[in-house]
Amino acid sequence: MTRLIRVLLVVVCLLQALPRPVAAQGAPSEADVALAYVDNVVLPTYTLLAQRLTALKSAVVTLRQSPTPGNLQAARAAWLAAREPWEWSESFLFGPVSSLALDPALDSWPISEDNLKALLAETTPLNAAVVEGLEPDVKGYHSLELILYGEKGAKEASALTPRELEYAQLVAEDMEGIGQTLVAAWTSGVEGEPAFRSVVTGAGAGNAVYASSSAVVEELLVGITDILNEVAEEKIGLPLDNRDPALAESWYSQTSIDDYRNNVQGALQAYAGALPGRAAATSLQALVKAKDPALDADIMAGFQRTRAALDAIPAPFEQSVLNAASSAQARAARNAAADLADLFDNETYALLIGEHEAPDVAPADQLMELSTAIDDASQALGRGDVAAAQTAFRRFDDGWGDVEAGIRSASRERYREIESAIAEVRSTLLKPAQPDRAAASAALTKLRSVIDTALPELR
Repeated sequence: MTRLIRVLLVVVCLLQALPRPVAAQGAPSEADVALAYVDNVVLPTYTLLAQRLTALKSAVVTLRQSPTPGNLQAARAAWLAAREPWEWSESFLFGPVSSLALDPALDSWPISEDNLKALLAETTPLNAAVVEGLEPDVKGYHSLELILYGEKGAKEASALTPRELEYAQLVAEDMEGIGQTLVAAWTSGVEGEPAFRSVVTGAGAGNAVYASSSAVVEELLVGITDILNEVAEEKIGLPLDNRDPALAESWYSQTSIDDYRNNVQGALQAYAGALPGRAAATSLQALVKAKDPALDADIMAGFQRTRAALDAIPAPFEQSVLNAASSAQARAARNAAADLADLFDNETYALLIGEHEAPDVAPADQLMELSTAIDDASQALGRGDVAAAQTAFRRFDDGWGDVEAGIRSASRERYREIESAIAEVRSTLLKPAQPDRAAASAALTKLRSVIDTALPELR
């Protein structure tokens, strides 16, 4: 018996030596976290966005009235200022911004540059109704960016045409309306729907969107994870892997690095529960810290590494991806953002929600089925039917968004190869007004080959 007691004491000591989360007292409830998130992050961000979009509209109106170099610089400054809260908000692209399709209406990228230039070369009358009926890929931030900056920010005020200025004002007015709609959708409700603030804060039985406050917390975690992965794999990764600066998000102004910094800042704000200069006692961070202080420390260190890595990229980012030396810094930033995304998707998700549920259909099987759309696009191109090829590939592209997270979880390396090949098809088949059929066909063939090679590893 004495020997058994000694053995048990040794076991107890060993267990006590193992690192484990130390739960703090006074952890906020999930319902309190949801309420604080809406009131301290979402609403202040959208309010600031609406204010800055109004300021942007005013600056563009002034530029149209008097297209001087000074007024052009003022309009550009207003455009950059309006980008900041929008990029923050990409950590919570759920709710009205999604259901009302306000994200593509405001921030479609890439834009259809050929279609936009054709529109600006026409003489048909322009008005708000005409702009409202146009596709999102000739409106929003980046269409306005092209008018204000031209290629690589080289546009002079004297080069602005009356039609460009007229269209710029109409687009800016449309953007202002979107900002106001976002605020109204969260605070008072639009189109017969209740205020989304009440939907989020009223989670529970009878709520058609959020069955519990835990579902809201899950939504917040997914939003943070998604934007960090987007920064890593699309915003940095695509121009880096393809050595194509034109794939960078704010290519015309050469300010893409600001977008990435603001995205990471937005993710930090979503986690910490407050905008710059403010502090929040109740937040997602407070919930994590109460359950596992060490994990919170890892997360904050991850944010610090990611921000430092972004700051180390030589400006402009668009040119750094072409240089072997500076592209190493871009690659480091990409990996830092990806590691932070994984920290939220794995450890943090497991702590607050539990293990991810396995999908009904394995991501590799979904991808295999989805890839038939690539074959359809290739066959259509072979017949000379570009429109049908574009339609078929868009079917794949839309479906890719539903499976990419699962593919990324299975193999980030294979995911990156597929993403790069997809970007090549987009740039050859979808982006040009008149695609080069041979180039688009080669890109489709490459994409199919990359997927076929990846599938065995993804299973």
